Amino acid sequence: MPDALFHPPRVARALDLIDNIEDEGELLSLLDDHHRRPALPPEVYVRLLRRCRVEPHKKVEDATLKALVASVTRWVAWQYRGLSHHDKQDMAQGLLLVVTREVAKRTGIDWWEITFQTNLERTAADLYQRLFDLRPDAEKVDIDDHADAVHDGAAAARDTVEEALIQGRVAKVLTADELAVFHPLFMSDIPLRSERAAIDLVRMLGKPEGTLREIKTAIKTKLEAALSKEEL
Repeated sequence: MPDALFHPPRVARALDLIDNIEDEGELLSLLDDHHRRPALPPEVYVRLLRRCRVEPHKKVEDATLKALVASVTRWVAWQYRGLSHHDKQDMAQGLLLVVTREVAKRTGIDWWEITFQTNLERTAADLYQRLFDLRPDAEKVDIDDHADAVHDGAAAARDTVEEALIQGRVAKVLTADELAVFHPLFMSDIPLRSERAAIDLVRMLGKPEGTLREIKTAIKTKLEAALSKEEL
């Protein structure tokens, strides 16, 4: 294995483009334009997020994270277009959780970052099997009809989240770690913990039920405070 790792040419060219931009506003505008063509490779977002860990830059980090979320969400919408809207959200957030964890492990280039697309496809395939068990004998659970979906303040939390989404406050208010669990906790129909469902958030996110409830309450409180401040 070589001592130095290098990005593929298309990623290197995109990074050179970013590096040659001296005006902060121009860089933020480029990151905010998620639908530009040709689009920035997602490896660029990973590299920028890792750079922000070494040299903190909140505006760039927020814009990069938002762009990465949009990139993964668009990829899932196309690659898994046969899934329902909610199932696509579950898949996208599961992938973003993995990406966020991997980004946090290093500050330099590694094979995970260089082979981002391959890793994304493999992770998505694993998540598909975990989230959507299509075997004929698989137990089907209508989550909306049992207590797991309604006993954690779900209705009130969803109202707060939907209002925050409308006002575009989520990416600005929450940290990267909170964003990684935001959609699974608030926007999916997967229960926090259930013995009846094929998967629950305790197993999916690898955190105890009590911890997830604390995180959910903390996020809801932050969003409420942000919305209240905006109203004032």
